Amino acid sequence: GSYGAQGVGVIRCVAIQPDNSNRVIAGSMNAGLWLTTDKGATWQLMGKDVPLVETVYGIKFAPGNTNIVYAITNAGLIKSTDAGVTWSYTTNFLSGLPYVAVETMLEVSPTDNSKVFVCVKNNNATNGGLYVTTNGGSSWTTLQSGKAYWDIKLHPANENVIYAIEQTPSPNWWCKFVKSTDGGSTITTVNNGYPSTNISGRQL
Repeated sequence: GSYGAQGVGVIRCVAIQPDNSNRVIAGSMNAGLWLTTDKGATWQLMGKDVPLVETVYGIKFAPGNTNIVYAITNAGLIKSTDAGVTWSYTTNFLSGLPYVAVETMLEVSPTDNSKVFVCVKNNNATNGGLYVTTNGGSSWTTLQSGKAYWDIKLHPANENVIYAIEQTPSPNWWCKFVKSTDGGSTITTVNNGYPSTNISGRQL
């Protein structure tokens, strides 16, 4: 759907339960979270416990326990402990992270179900950051700030290795590929064939 449609009919993300492919959670642009337990034949809206949630940017099942699911939304991080049937807000998210974000993505530690990484992109390339919680969202630590991040991925066996897409400010409007080997405390740019700066006449 185009932006002119105000998000009607747009699904932003889907997550398939790793040990049960019949179960899929979908996150929409303006209509919250939806759950199917029969591979999409029927769907239910699962938002009564988190009524402020409209847009869902990303959904992740915890690798160590697939009953635990996190979703990053317009109202912050929310969590389910019954594979997506009921949801709750995580404490202090809105006070600890930027609230008005145009893009947010998340990753869950491969070894710790309570450790969640979140990247934030706000309305410009200097307003956002990388954040981590080690207690399921009750409190947050800032790893990087003052920069915009479009996406984040963890190494599947080592949560200290983080990959991200970092946007450079105007007038370049370029997205760098960056990597951390210490859990996000320090970030280095990776080139090695990836363009290190903007290409004339192109945006990335």
